[in-house]
Amino acid sequence: MTRARAWVALALKAGVTIGVLAFLAHTIEIGASLDRLKAIGWASAAAALAILFAQIIVVGLRWHLVARVVSGALPLARTTRVALISQFVSLALPSTLGGDAARLLFARRAGIPINRALSGIVLDRVVGIAAVGVLMVALLPAFLGLVGDPVARLAMIASCAAIALAFAGFVLLSNPAMRALARHRFGKPIGAAIRDARALAGAPERAAIAATAMLVQAMSVGAIWALALGLGVRLDLLACLVMLPPIGLTAMLPISIGGWGVREGAMVAGLGLIGVAASDALALSIASGLVQMAAGMLAGVALIGGEGLRGG
Repeated sequence: MTRARAWVALALKAGVTIGVLAFLAHTIEIGASLDRLKAIGWASAAAALAILFAQIIVVGLRWHLVARVVSGALPLARTTRVALISQFVSLALPSTLGGDAARLLFARRAGIPINRALSGIVLDRVVGIAAVGVLMVALLPAFLGLVGDPVARLAMIASCAAIALAFAGFVLLSNPAMRALARHRFGKPIGAAIRDARALAGAPERAAIAATAMLVQAMSVGAIWALALGLGVRLDLLACLVMLPPIGLTAMLPISIGGWGVREGAMVAGLGLIGVAASDALALSIASGLVQMAAGMLAGVALIGGEGLRGG
């Protein structure tokens, strides 16, 4: 990407972030949200921070397992340190790409070829997204039991059907079809990614990878539930487990700065479907974003304290 395109992309993301936040501030009683934030229970905030910091360690473990199958062995201590660096670097950059660049740099320093390193990083991301998809499909009956809005119900059914079809396509795609795909210039990277994903699915580490991926999602849910308790927002654990994965998936769209704006809009719209007041949902989303930033800062402190920024 040229420098001009990078600045244009940043400007567009800034526009989305500011536009969505301005719209929410105009349509929601922002004073009520701020009052919620001021009254947060610090024990709950500390619990959420601890969960999100521990989540960074689990992400490092997941990447260690994925890299062992796809890229090449990376020591667990290194992948954990790089996960901390990735989280810290992401504080200063408008997307997760800075964190992924840190991962790529350290993988290259470990002697892993760039194409294998990239494959491991991409598949680690895919594993995380796949875990969200599995949760959405598994919890579809619970979602339909909680949400009465017919449009939201239809959208969720369609999303889960698309996820199920994608999984089925991955499983059923034949080897001849993959070889045919790999013969084409634009299909070669896709064929290689599918081949690596299949290697991952058949590896002895697959159960551990799936467990860490699910644990990352459970920790996200647990952190936000802790914040909801601290804010006095009426939101039970089942509702968090059902509603937060699709909200989190929406917030991952790379169209805003650090997810700000998109996350708040998704949280207000999603939790509004189960009766959470918009001002409460906005307060919860802002608290979540702030605690994520605090976890990134804590990662930086841990790195400096452990001399993790020196070398690879």
